[in-house]
Amino acid sequence: MDLLLLGSVAITLFPRTEAAAPQIKLQSDAQPRIVVSPFVNLSGDASQDYLVRGMEQTVVTGLAAIPHVSAIQSHPRINQADYRLEGSVWPIENRILIHTRLLDGEDGTVLAIHRHNRAYSDLLTVMTEIETTITSDLSLEIEQANLSAQARGYTDSVEAFDLFLQAQAALLPRDRSGTSLARALYERAIARDPRFARAYGRLALDHAAEYRNDWAEDCSLAINRALSMAGTALSIQPNLPEQYWVIGYVHTQRRQPEDAETALHKTLALAPSQADALALLGGIWTYAGQPGKSIPLLRKAVRLDPGAGYLYFMLLGRAYYYLGDYGQAQINLQGSARLDQSNLESRLYIAACRVQFGEPDEAAWEVKEILGQDPESSLTGFLRTYPMEDDGQTTMLTRDLKLAGLL
Repeated sequence: MDLLLLGSVAITLFPRTEAAAPQIKLQSDAQPRIVVSPFVNLSGDASQDYLVRGMEQTVVTGLAAIPHVSAIQSHPRINQADYRLEGSVWPIENRILIHTRLLDGEDGTVLAIHRHNRAYSDLLTVMTEIETTITSDLSLEIEQANLSAQARGYTDSVEAFDLFLQAQAALLPRDRSGTSLARALYERAIARDPRFARAYGRLALDHAAEYRNDWAEDCSLAINRALSMAGTALSIQPNLPEQYWVIGYVHTQRRQPEDAETALHKTLALAPSQADALALLGGIWTYAGQPGKSIPLLRKAVRLDPGAGYLYFMLLGRAYYYLGDYGQAQINLQGSARLDQSNLESRLYIAACRVQFGEPDEAAWEVKEILGQDPESSLTGFLRTYPMEDDGQTTMLTRDLKLAGLL
């Protein structure tokens, strides 16, 4: 028994027979939704939080890439799921212990428990095993070749993977210093494994963030580097939905909407439930001066991933603003600002809505709050890298923000 514990031990509460296996309760043409709860760090060491959080995100990404499966992270707004996955992680010395539980999404019945006790050097193997056991529990068919670390755009290097997870954690503050630290960590991960596709993709987003936020000394160089890194990721692993999304995002920032749409449609062809692709497509329609076409795409994105955070509500608020529905715009923008107070774009559009409501004092207060958070904020700086294609909408926003006091 001791020898078995050194490997991966799976304990299933239901016998592995066809009759007793968990059954997908949706219609045959629907996708089972798996909601992944935050993994728990049992070590008591906060310095390991990045590892536990990164493992949770990796499992979500891996499950979401499986055809005919919808996998998202848990959020209080998510009240419907076919299955829920819980996990706990205990890094201890040179080993890692992982427990997962698969529950029925309706009544909470525990369907399966899996325990993995491995050397830390086998971390990537364990991540694959977790996905394999879940697909087996749900009687889903998937080619084993598609579960390898490289096939999913990851790496066989545990050191490179650890640096990748550290970079993900560094981005949580969403500020300039976090972006700079993440870039250095991604570059170190790539140095350990030059064929780490996802690291190139995230490095592309890092350079794009530098461009969009006007943090780079040479913004043109930053966005060109973003495109180069995204292209490298795609050349290494051309079948990952995430990489096409990255290409789409970079093309959006470069004001190349047709190229962006092409990439995003490829994302959706590979992963029809990729909410971020729908949201970005919606954003592109708004940039193009057709915000009415954005609304259904954005609402579908919210339905697919209610816990996505501030961004979807900001995009909805922006679309309603340009449609002249300032009430709906304000509701969504304020919801976005509550979820992420550091996001200045939501605050800018709230200020513009205040002007439209005839509330100049409230609009001026919003601008004061923006400048208090970022004293270097300016209308010129914001618009310099803003991928708005419609001149009429640019004129509308410029007028309202000037009336609010942003120069």
